[in-house]
Amino acid sequence: MINFQSQQKMKITLMRKFLFAFFTLTLFFTSFFSIPSAQAVFNKQINYQGKLTNSSGVAVANGDYNMEFKLMTVSTGGDTTQGSCTTSCVWIETRTSTNKVTVTSGLFSVMLGSVSTLSGVDFNQTLYLMINIGGTGTPSWDGVMTPRKTLGAVPAAVESERVGGYTPSLSATSSQIPVVDTGALVLSHATLAGLKATGSNPLTFNAGVTGDIQFFSSSNKITSAGALTIAGLLTSVGVNAGA
Repeated sequence: MINFQSQQKMKITLMRKFLFAFFTLTLFFTSFFSIPSAQAVFNKQINYQGKLTNSSGVAVANGDYNMEFKLMTVSTGGDTTQGSCTTSCVWIETRTSTNKVTVTSGLFSVMLGSVSTLSGVDFNQTLYLMINIGGTGTPSWDGVMTPRKTLGAVPAAVESERVGGYTPSLSATSSQIPVVDTGALVLSHATLAGLKATGSNPLTFNAGVTGDIQFFSSSNKITSAGALTIAGLLTSVGVNAGA
């Protein structure tokens, strides 16, 4: 059995060479996917399971281990420095102190994203999981494990929260998709919120139906017959009225 407190150098060699995993990458949903509303926020976490053994294939000693996980956009290279997430790194979760990972009979299970949120990660791309082990006491890091594990289709399913990379919103602004909750479509761009057709295509309201189009109240409307009703003063600049 390896004593990680007193044999850190041996640990480094063994951990790097003999870590293997039955990696079951699944998404953990604390709430069902829904359009953002008063309901619980969609929670993105990845359940990661693995087993640590020594050179004889025997499980390492039980204990709470320092571990660090990174999501990389490249299978090799990038920022491999412990505690740093820059080049080709899109997310990092360092588990030390009270966030160590419990290992029992060599087995461990951890919810990635429970310490460092995954909400800002773009899963609409190939990502690779990089791991570093730091022993059970004061962290003494092995160096990153190789090869990195490719995230499959299941973690990529978090993109179901978005459409084409855009997030639905009840009050849509830039790069968001407007959705209707209680009958009103809300556009909330800070400087310009509007509807427009592209090119010479017509912008049609209430196509094929007979309901009125109202502005601010029922006193201001356009009927399906083409009648315009305005309760207040109608003012226009540069009007050219012809027969």
